[in-house]
Amino acid sequence: MKIVSFPRVLLASLALIFSAGLQAQAPAPKAVAPAADPAAAEFDAFFKLRDLPNTPPSGQRFAQLIKAGLPLVAKYPKHRRTPEVIRRLTDVAQGFNDKATVPMRDVWFSQLKLAILNVPGDPLDDDGRAALAALKAADANAEARLSREKDTVELAREKIDALAAMPGGQRFVADAEMGFIEVIKARNPDAAEKMARKLMEHPDKGLAGRAADEVRIMEVRKAPFDLKVTTLDGKAFDATALRGKKALFLYFWSADNASSVKELDTLKEIYFEHRERLEIVSVNLDSAENRAKVDAVLKEKKMKWPQLAEGAGTKSETAARINVRSAPNGALIDKAGMLVLPRARAWQLVGALKAMGFKF
Repeated sequence: MKIVSFPRVLLASLALIFSAGLQAQAPAPKAVAPAADPAAAEFDAFFKLRDLPNTPPSGQRFAQLIKAGLPLVAKYPKHRRTPEVIRRLTDVAQGFNDKATVPMRDVWFSQLKLAILNVPGDPLDDDGRAALAALKAADANAEARLSREKDTVELAREKIDALAAMPGGQRFVADAEMGFIEVIKARNPDAAEKMARKLMEHPDKGLAGRAADEVRIMEVRKAPFDLKVTTLDGKAFDATALRGKKALFLYFWSADNASSVKELDTLKEIYFEHRERLEIVSVNLDSAENRAKVDAVLKEKKMKWPQLAEGAGTKSETAARINVRSAPNGALIDKAGMLVLPRARAWQLVGALKAMGFKF
């Protein structure tokens, strides 16, 4: 029998071809999914509880909010959602403006302060202690903003300074400083503007940028906010027609942001009940390429108020006028045409309308 001998080069080539075929047949490695957030359910539960509609203030309600929110601050001090928990806990009393609810302010602040004091400090690390200090500062800001008394304002300043001096405190300082500007603004707008301009020079670039945005908002607030646009249905909208009659809420949303789309449902309920006091204009922040998704949401939600879609994404001219760069976001303008609440959300509207003096 004659044995056929293959050249080495040919054998090597066949081996390469065979190996490549095996690799082509082998299934592609599965993409590794990002690790799930183990705290997501706890945070979601708190925000769901905080946003329950038509929930009157009560000691029981306050206890539920504190029980759901306070452990998150102590347990997850470095979590990206913790600053929002702090904001949402400490702004609970901001809507208590009528005779029936004003007495509940003291009840809320007393319960929250007592709960913070009862958090054991020994197991906490520097970040945990800083997060609790941030909660104390935000709580002091909230109380000072409502009372406008000198003692409460001074206490808020002390809490912020103590926070800034703590290890780990710097990640919360920007929120605290911007909250204090709101406190001072209620007492002395000129002093608040001076403070904001000074913070524009702060070494923390994030805080300096937020201060610059605030100064821009202050400039907008010095004159009535004019808005003349053509809405998606081809109609002209002129905000001056509302003067002396209704407040105006500009709501900024995106079809790619589930939270902002979901908030449209809350706005529909508010609009149904308060449309004689409030006009809404939705401003979409999607690019022109995303128009099909935008139209699908509009068709599904069937909002009865004017819709605006500039197709410029976050570079929307309307959004840029009041420093809006993301969704969900909003701006509330009173019936005199003055911007009263930038960075507003749906859950703030009813309380703000009451504060404006609208009759319910």
